[in-house]
Amino acid sequence: MKILKISLIIIIISTLSACATTQNYQRIMSSWHGANINKLVDSWGYPKKQFKIANGNRVYMYRRKYKNTVAPTHTDPYITKEKHDGTETTTYHPGTYTPGYTTVEICTTWFEFNRHNIIVRTRFAGNDCVATKYDIKKKGNPDYLMEP
Repeated sequence: MKILKISLIIIIISTLSACATTQNYQRIMSSWHGANINKLVDSWGYPKKQFKIANGNRVYMYRRKYKNTVAPTHTDPYITKEKHDGTETTTYHPGTYTPGYTTVEICTTWFEFNRHNIIVRTRFAGNDCVATKYDIKKKGNPDYLMEP
């Protein structure tokens, strides 16, 4: 029964995340090119880090990191009942041990902007830099004409 529940949860999560793609995340990044960095901060909040680079431009870095316990560790004990000469014997077995595991999902995004506060370059890296069409509307530049 537990395995069925875990399988169902995995299927639901897979279905919900199926529309999340790196291409959609790239669309969000592209929507910010040429925008004012203050507009980005209004939408995304303050960055995790900021620094100046060699060409004099500044970079805001955003990072999200999640730990997901995909399947918790569990043991499925089982019971056997045997009848012998009219007497029933119940035996409790330790069962099957299933190790759990955790995934770590990270996305780091950098926005480079010039002395006029205009975003000139974006970059991202990680195994969780994906977005849905809903995320495009939520995290994309609202002044940028984005097609559905």
